[in-house]
Amino acid sequence: MMLPKDVFTNHDLARFIAEMAEEVGKPECNWENDSLPRFLEAMAAWSENFDGYYKFHGIDMNKEPKWRLFADLLMAGTMYE
Repeated sequence: MMLPKDVFTNHDLARFIAEMAEEVGKPECNWENDSLPRFLEAMAAWSENFDGYYKFHGIDMNKEPKWRLFADLLMAGTMYE
């Protein structure tokens, strides 16, 4: 499975998400947050405190894609077919 550090383009992100969807559907999946509510709760909690993670790893988030893109992507997941 791809790792987040391997995501550089929207196509990489699409592949990453597709791989996650495939993995969570397998019986051997060992995600702690393997239901949608738990997954989204964990995302919300992490997004409140992610700045320390990126600072620790020396990643300047001002040079990364805008967060609205990811929010729009999540919203599209609720209705796009």
